[in-house]
Amino acid sequence: MFSWMSVVAIGGVETAYEMAGAIAHESFSMIKIVASYGLEASEIERYGEALKAAVSSGVRKSFFMGLGMGLTMFVILCSYGLAFWYGNKLVRDGIMSAADVVTVFFSVIIGAMALGQGAPAMNAITEARGAATR
Repeated sequence: MFSWMSVVAIGGVETAYEMAGAIAHESFSMIKIVASYGLEASEIERYGEALKAAVSSGVRKSFFMGLGMGLTMFVILCSYGLAFWYGNKLVRDGIMSAADVVTVFFSVIIGAMALGQGAPAMNAITEARGAATR
């Protein structure tokens, strides 16, 4: 779900910048006509409006990316709290020693980090999917 929202948001930002770039290219390619008719202000306004759409899409993209990161950190930190709470319960009940609880906790953390090594590639894959939808 998060990946899909990112793809949609990234695609919207790229489309908006593409439209702004097309306006700039059109204005620069016909610079003599724009200057001779005194249309500089209107072209700047057209370009500015196109950039406002890009900013709007960028804010939406940033919101979803922040929401996803916040939810991820929430789950991670809640799982840490749950692990330490349960470890404390096991130590109080005499089932495990504190050293064993810490060993298990860090073993699980290191294993999860090893599985998460593919996460940086997911950002590139998400951006590529967003660019491919154009």
